[in-house]
Amino acid sequence: MHVSCHDTIGHAYGRASLGRFGIIVGNDHRNSIKSTGEPPPHRWKHSHAILLMLDNSQIDALVSEPKQVTDRKPAADYRLDRGSYRCDLELESIGEPKHRFAVFVRRHAEFAENFSIGLMYRSDHPRFRTVTLVRYNGPHGESSYSEDGHFSRPHIHYMRESELNRGHSVPQPRCRELTDRFTTFDQALNCFFTDTNIADYGLYFQHLTQGNMLDEFDFS
Repeated sequence: MHVSCHDTIGHAYGRASLGRFGIIVGNDHRNSIKSTGEPPPHRWKHSHAILLMLDNSQIDALVSEPKQVTDRKPAADYRLDRGSYRCDLELESIGEPKHRFAVFVRRHAEFAENFSIGLMYRSDHPRFRTVTLVRYNGPHGESSYSEDGHFSRPHIHYMRESELNRGHSVPQPRCRELTDRFTTFDQALNCFFTDTNIADYGLYFQHLTQGNMLDEFDFS
């Protein structure tokens, strides 16, 4: 396993209990994620972007806690948008306290090995933005772009406490893990849904649970 990040990352996510999350102040609004009802970043030039404070055990617990799907768009299949097949899920945790999440699924229309699947955490705090907790990627570039060649190999990006403290709300390239657990889009979906503990994903991606994993989803 190759991990390019100062924080420890493991395959098995922690099960730490989630207490009340604190709020920290970041100093770079350019890294914030836009959210509905929030003013655009240029209106914050004399203030700071507010980010949620999560330590690594809380991040890992959010990733691993049981979840269920509450909505899928489109309801079936994928939509073609800007050169990629896409679908989006809304989730909620099964237990208490309730947490809200979203999943984005993207696959390049011409290069099937170029895909991105991510889990985002939605806070109830009125001024907090969505944070991407983990992202699973297929090859999407030349190996010469990075020392470990992760652009040309399947890899996983993780959010870490240190990145939140720097004001980032999406995983940075340095927090990555090369993986041989998946090579195709469907294999990555299966790994992602298992790792993020989405209990009913088979209802929305039936081909993954019907014994035809060798048959990729037909995007034609």
